[in-house]
Amino acid sequence: MRRLRSHSLTQSIGRSAPTGPPTVHAFVRSRKAKGEMRFHTQLLPALFAAAALAAKPLGDQVCVATCYFALLKAKYAGATDKAQTACTNPLRVQSTYYCIAEHCAKESVKATNDGIEWWSETCKNSSKVVNEQAYHRTISNITDTYLAGLSKVDQKTKQVFDGPALPSDANWQYMHTSTFTYADARRYNDAIRWSMYGFWGVVILAGVCNRLWTLFSSRRVRIPLQAQTGDLSVSKKASKWLNIHLLQAPTRSHHHHEPWGWFILPLRIHTIVIALYIILHILVVATRYRVVDEHDYFKSRRTQTLRWIADRLGTLMSASMPFIFLFGARSSPLPIITGWSYRTFSSFHRWVALVMLVESICHGCVFTAFYVHDKGWPDYRHRLKTDTMFRSGIFMLTAIGISAAFAHIKIRQMAYEVFKVAHIAMGIIFLANYFDHIKEKFGGDYRVWTWVCVGIWASDYFFRLVRVVWLNFNAFLGKDNRAIASYSEETGMIRLQVHVSGTPSHQSPGTYYYLHFGGWRMWENHPFSLAGSSAGEMSQATTIEPADGEKRSAVIGIQPESRDLLDGQSYKTFMIRPRKGFTRRLRDSIIKQDSSGLARLRVVLEGPYGTGANISGFNEILFLAGGSGITAILPYIRRVFEDMDQDAACPRVRLVWVVRQAGFARDVLANDLRLVKASRNAAAKLQIDVYVTSRSEEDGISEKSDSENTTTSLSDSKFTYQRPAVSEVVKQYVGSMESNRAAVFVCGPARMADETRAAVRREGRSSSKDIELFEEMYGW
Repeated sequence: MRRLRSHSLTQSIGRSAPTGPPTVHAFVRSRKAKGEMRFHTQLLPALFAAAALAAKPLGDQVCVATCYFALLKAKYAGATDKAQTACTNPLRVQSTYYCIAEHCAKESVKATNDGIEWWSETCKNSSKVVNEQAYHRTISNITDTYLAGLSKVDQKTKQVFDGPALPSDANWQYMHTSTFTYADARRYNDAIRWSMYGFWGVVILAGVCNRLWTLFSSRRVRIPLQAQTGDLSVSKKASKWLNIHLLQAPTRSHHHHEPWGWFILPLRIHTIVIALYIILHILVVATRYRVVDEHDYFKSRRTQTLRWIADRLGTLMSASMPFIFLFGARSSPLPIITGWSYRTFSSFHRWVALVMLVESICHGCVFTAFYVHDKGWPDYRHRLKTDTMFRSGIFMLTAIGISAAFAHIKIRQMAYEVFKVAHIAMGIIFLANYFDHIKEKFGGDYRVWTWVCVGIWASDYFFRLVRVVWLNFNAFLGKDNRAIASYSEETGMIRLQVHVSGTPSHQSPGTYYYLHFGGWRMWENHPFSLAGSSAGEMSQATTIEPADGEKRSAVIGIQPESRDLLDGQSYKTFMIRPRKGFTRRLRDSIIKQDSSGLARLRVVLEGPYGTGANISGFNEILFLAGGSGITAILPYIRRVFEDMDQDAACPRVRLVWVVRQAGFARDVLANDLRLVKASRNAAAKLQIDVYVTSRSEEDGISEKSDSENTTTSLSDSKFTYQRPAVSEVVKQYVGSMESNRAAVFVCGPARMADETRAAVRREGRSSSKDIELFEEMYGW
């Protein structure tokens, strides 16, 4: 255990004004230090367990500490001036024992023993004279009459006492008030920070309960269509109202995914959660401060108030830090246990960080006012130049400010890699300076939050590494299983088929993977929805029938040479539209490697991530896809028509796909939906409408003369060459519903998703039917 040097109280305050008198905060650190040591030796346990170790009670030692501080300035007989003021002076020790006997008799034995233990640790090299046994020996024969006759020590006493002396009543009360209010502020701050954990605990518990209910309901048999006609039940009406006005509603207007000016507006339910979180912080900061007229550590009520507010803000900031790292972690278990998307927790991550940024600014401003009122501007300017605590605090504020600025949606869209590198770098700078900022304050108790955050961050990267090794260990062992990438001008898409090592070929809807294409850009990896999984089946040539009625043999998808390259092994399929930056460089590298658009690439896969939407209880489903958003919808359609139990009732499914190039649509219909269209329920239950927004001369058809290719017929009857009005599509669908409940699932550009949301809410309000919205968004 580290012990504090014994020096005068005035010197103590002067040396440690940044966080409080060390002679005071020393008496609360002994019990916490043990918890901190356990924390380090147990290899970063769970977040809440670590938080508990950081919140030990602070009040048990107050009475003994009051006796110690009340006699701290008094001089007792000794050979030298140093001996007269030493904390181990026999008369001082004896006087302190007598004070404890007089004032702390009503305290519990445990409280007295804890106080003596703190005293022993505070007074260096005093364990032989300051201990429980010595205390009981010293007070064993004293009486109240004897104690009443001892000399009294006041705050301003100058004499040297040649015998035991006790604090006067005024001195005792004054020092007890000072010590108690300081300890009470620390104790309350440590207690009130649990409100943050309670708040997010309730929010996450609501998500867990919803997740369990979703899993339970998904296992039930689909309700027959006839049972979903007529009026909605009371519970369904309540659920419909919540969906329309709370769960599906944007905060303002119809904007949610599409930026509203320079900002992305969360859903109304998310706004309520964020607003309650902000209100909670305001209430915690604005209430419950003990300010007294006379205080030994502060010269005025104003400095007391400023210090208590600054400490409260600092405590809340420390307690909020783990949530920033937990909500932003890619491998966080929260999306799994709640069923909420990573996008939801990313929104919480940003708002917790913004609240912390505001509190950091307030913390710095309030502490500045405290130092200026306490010591004046000259001392404050000197500290800015020389005090490590000031310098590290400024670096912390700068780091979180830069990180928040780079997280703006416009910067993320224009320069995602810059944002990501800056985010990681600023996170490291922030944690390093936080540790430096508080490492010697309050006995180092708040260092635990640094290690909690490091633990969460390290755990995230550890589990990400586990996923990478599990999916790619064959490649790491030297087996050349490079991915097959093809690009076609007719489709305008990159089709990527990646070998995997440790995952089954079965695909779960809602999953996505991060792809890294090697090279020196180690940080560059992006999420893509999984379009399909296969145990070796390859795309084959297909006869298609364009609008002119002439049948042509064409390969839709991978060139036949890639069948030999894949060699019948399992692979995962991704479809990527080249845009700019990373995806454009990928397209150019494919064309550069092979002019025919076929290339072998080294791809590192990380995943799977994401949780699927529960659409199993609906008899009618409308899928709306925009461009490459079809990749997120394909797994759901396959599950309905390929993987469903033969005896289970099949829902009516309509797919409305808005796509730029008809060649891309024919590619997907001929290859990725081939087995779906061949299923026994597809003819009666599946309707596909493709809207092509731009039409080339050849409509994406390429000539092919491979005699081994099979042929099928693709009719243009599914194709309409115009951009549909999403609101009209939804309105028409709702009007044609046979039941009173339906699911609408959308994945596409931000505007399309927002228009779909607005249309679903509008139709839900104007009709007696319950339409539930599901969505998956692509982008980064």
